[in-house]
Amino acid sequence: PGHIHRVLTLIAAVPLAGAIFDCAENALATYMVVGQPTDHLAQIAYAATTAKMACFYVGFFMSLIGLLGLFVQRKKVEAEA
Repeated sequence: PGHIHRVLTLIAAVPLAGAIFDCAENALATYMVVGQPTDHLAQIAYAATTAKMACFYVGFFMSLIGLLGLFVQRKKVEAEA
């Protein structure tokens, strides 16, 4: 249980990393609008967007798994009663 708990805790922090990538993406986009856009900044912004979306999908699937776990647990409790 200790190892699984650590892995799940690490995965639970992934949406927080997604928020950080979102902030970085917004900051880069603002800088490119206000300042001088370059290809290098656009590539970094694209990488931040890709990382943000990957974090979003991990969080989304973890939420679905959590909801599924709640329903499975309820059915077990109802079957025992």
